Amino acid sequence: MDAFLLFFEQIPTWPKVVWVMICLGLRWVLEGMFPLVRLSYRKWRHGIVNGAFLATSFAINALFGVATVAASVWTEANHFGFLRLVELSAVT
Repeated sequence: MDAFLLFFEQIPTWPKVVWVMICLGLRWVLEGMFPLVRLSYRKWRHGIVNGAFLATSFAINALFGVATVAASVWTEANHFGFLRLVELSAVT
């Protein structure tokens, strides 16, 4: 069991993401084939709506992440910001 856990601790991020997506997709297919409860909504339509929400959230988070980095780079390049007005010693 330790070797199994160590394997997943040491693999890079992208293979982990792919592994999780494969497991979730397999789980979704198995749930469609052998449902525990029959629900009245259409699963594929519901999945498409959830995928649209996921894509929108991903796009917004990526946009704000890039904007934050760009603002940080700009403030550093132009020596702009309130913390530049005061001298603080490094806390170690």
